[in-house]
Amino acid sequence: MPPLTRVDDLTPYDRNRVICVKVLVFWFENFGSPDQKLHIILADLEETKIEATITGGLFDHDNITCLREDTWYFLSDFLVLYLPEMMSNTSNMFRIWFHQPTKMTSTYERSPSKCIEPLRFSRIRGWRILTEIPIGKPCLMNRVGCSRFHLDPEFYELEEIKERTLSTAYAWAATNSRCSDLDD
Repeated sequence: MPPLTRVDDLTPYDRNRVICVKVLVFWFENFGSPDQKLHIILADLEETKIEATITGGLFDHDNITCLREDTWYFLSDFLVLYLPEMMSNTSNMFRIWFHQPTKMTSTYERSPSKCIEPLRFSRIRGWRILTEIPIGKPCLMNRVGCSRFHLDPEFYELEEIKERTLSTAYAWAATNSRCSDLDD
């Protein structure tokens, strides 16, 4: 794995970089249409922010599965673009663009300095109930942009689904918290 790069050290058309970033927030644009996009605001270890964009075609690939806010990821094989004419949600004039080989793997740790190496071939797993999404409906999601099940607030099985989802999430967290003992 190449050494970690800071967001401030990225230059246009960089491809062979690896950065450790925290997902601050993400939202969909034109969800469900052929030109759908996922926008993500990321921050590196020094809290430098940059926006990342995933276009509709990449939602179907297995290299990006479940995205969580306030979680650290290693991001590699991405493209850095200079897009001054586009509106940005950060003060950074560069934007990360996901393309076919882009990989995003979880660090499984809130403090990435304690777990520098990502798991080989790791995939981000688990279910999450999303209640604050742009379209305003609670939903269950296990992949970025797909396997999204919208929940009717009147739906009588909603509590059962929440309980199953939380127990799955707790089991996932317990099996993947290999670095938590380093916090002490």
